[in-house]
Amino acid sequence: MWFKKAKKKFLSWGADIRVYKSPMFFVFFGDSHYKIKGTDMRTILNTLVAGDILLRKYDHYIGSRVIPGYWSHAAVYIGDDKVVHMLGEGIVIEDILTFMRCDDIAILRHEDPEIAVRATNITIDLSDDNIPYDYDFKAKNKALYCSELTAKVYGYGLDNIPGLKGKKMILPDDMLKIPKLSCIWARDDHWIDKEEIIDGDKKQDIKDSANQEEESANGH
Repeated sequence: MWFKKAKKKFLSWGADIRVYKSPMFFVFFGDSHYKIKGTDMRTILNTLVAGDILLRKYDHYIGSRVIPGYWSHAAVYIGDDKVVHMLGEGIVIEDILTFMRCDDIAILRHEDPEIAVRATNITIDLSDDNIPYDYDFKAKNKALYCSELTAKVYGYGLDNIPGLKGKKMILPDDMLKIPKLSCIWARDDHWIDKEEIIDGDKKQDIKDSANQEEESANGH
């Protein structure tokens, strides 16, 4: 029991440490300058619909660097400018503006609106259940971690997400492997060249979306 408590405290503490390359030092407190800017936030707010999955990344948090893959966190947008996600204190409902204070975001959307509505309702129901964070990252317990929650509301887990057979946990990047769930907006496309994350069709869709966004921002 003492080991589990110590593990929880260590992971919570480590996730809040930020490190910068130049000069090399650690930051425990203080303001950050995030890459998601006001123009990005306005675009995201105008794009989101209930049931969308949000993937998030920080550049300087150690917690982001120790998670394999590009993305380090996942959440469900439930409408009314609110997201539901798993944090150290358990399942929480958070304002979308607070959630967007980060360095990169992608929006994933299911192609079937009815399934997205169902996923939203499941998410809202789960948010009332006081679910604890799963520090053990195990599939068969009441506790959940972030990407386990986002997969669960769409009916997916380690047993039925393509390519995850034999894996021990669902990573935020793995949300892109769920059938009929595609990225419809991302801040940029430099991360999408990883063949193990998404297939060619999805990569082209994201590149097209990113290029259109850049042209719009430049007034073309």
